[in-house]
Order: sequence, then C-alpha cells, then structure tokens
Amino acid sequence: MFLRFVPQATGKPIDRDALACLRRITCEPDTQRNLPAEALTTAYGAWERARADIFDEWQKATDPVNLQPAIRPLFRAAGQHVRDHRPPEMTLQESDRLVEILEAPRGLRIARAIREVFDPESPNGVETTRAIAGRVKELGLQPWTPPQPLPNIEKDEITLVVWMAVTAG
Repeated sequence: MFLRFVPQATGKPIDRDALACLRRITCEPDTQRNLPAEALTTAYGAWERARADIFDEWQKATDPVNLQPAIRPLFRAAGQHVRDHRPPEMTLQESDRLVEILEAPRGLRIARAIREVFDPESPNGVETTRAIAGRVKELGLQPWTPPQPLPNIEKDEITLVVWMAVTAG
C-alpha cells in the first residue's frame, strides 16, 4: 500500500512519506467535515499524478541496480584488509565469508564498533584481521542479503483504495 499527499498546486512535489501524509490529515474528533466542490473537480487529476508517482517508484524497484545500497568506505577497506592479511588458521572460505559480511550496508553503530579494532590508516596485518573477525562474531553480523526486485507491472494495475481531500482550516 502506498500513501501519497498530492498538493493542489501541480508544481509542488508529491509527498511519499507515509508518516508525513498521516500527520497532514490529523485533526480533532469534532473537526467539521465538508467536501468542497473544487476537490471533486481536481480529484481525478490528483489521482493520475499519484498513480504516475507510484508507478515510477515501483519501476525503480524492479531494477536490481537501483536496490544496491552504498557501502561505507570503512567496510570496503576492512574487506580488502582481510583479503590482504588472511591469518594462516583462517580458511579461504572463512575469509571470503568475513569479507562478504564486512562489505555490506551497515549503520554508524557497526562502523564505530569495527573502527575500534580496525584503522584503515594503520593496518597491522593478521592481528588486525583476527580482531576484525572477533568483533564481527561478537556483533553477530551475517552476510547481507539484497532485496529481491519487484515484478514489472502495468500502470493500470495500480488502483485507488481511498482518497481524501484536506483543506487548511
């Protein structure tokens, strides 16, 4: 389900953020309800704008390239460090898995935790790789699984469930 807030002025951008859309329609229980005639005449145009916007967003999610997140340079550097400095007790399969875990979209909390044991400016060989592996295990990190692309659809498959006209009051 997609929520859209379509401003009456056609030049203004459509709001896709569901929480922002819901905040816009928040009112008191005793708020008077009315439907201005202008809302009826502009509803179809607003629906077409919303449908086109939803279709565009969906189409972007059908291409796997658009689903690839940015990987922080720290994680790429840590992955390369593991490739370059594999400890003798670590199998090639184990190091490949560690690299796969590291070269993934991770947040700042994980970046700080990895940075505590790995400084890209001063790597210390296999000891640093061991420290990275230990931290990854401690954090319980797993390889990242990319999202599956959405199937292709036709624009007319997007249907309107409900619409609401909102006026400033």
